[in-house]
Amino acid sequence: MIKRVFQVLTICIAMFFTVSIANAQDPVDKLIDKYDGKKGFNAAIVGKDTLSMALLVPNIPQEQKKMIQQMDEIVTIDYAGKNPSIESFYKEAIDLFEAAGPYTDTKEVSETQKKINTVGKAFCINENGITKKIITVFLFTDISGKEAKTQSVNVMVMNGNFDANSFKEAQKPKKKMF
Repeated sequence: MIKRVFQVLTICIAMFFTVSIANAQDPVDKLIDKYDGKKGFNAAIVGKDTLSMALLVPNIPQEQKKMIQQMDEIVTIDYAGKNPSIESFYKEAIDLFEAAGPYTDTKEVSETQKKINTVGKAFCINENGITKKIITVFLFTDISGKEAKTQSVNVMVMNGNFDANSFKEAQKPKKKMF
């Protein structure tokens, strides 16, 4: 009898952990699973080995090299489809990442450069002065014509161990062409 109780208990515990792991899926994985194969949807997952090859490209600014060296993985998603609309995909991505918090830092982004309006949100997870995850979700709109035309959504998730200085330096505009 006790043996039977332990068997049932073991099965219940295994089912609990299986359901918990399945529900703990990262938001970027949910987007990839849901939209993979849809027209206008592209995703790329780049690991540390492939990132190290990027360091072989000549003339990469030292600050960007340092950030690449601190990166473990980068996942990018681009969407420019019609079903769902670009705006719906953008809202879904923002909602998924907001629900997956808490984050140590979030920032709203809104800027216009070269007749492209960019709005979005950045999320960061920091531990002891090291940024472990950087997430950005951007909506790009072309404002060069008579009416604004939404073009695409870009989602980027970078995992690594980024020190604050490297991250800031890598974002500074450089005059060097490469």
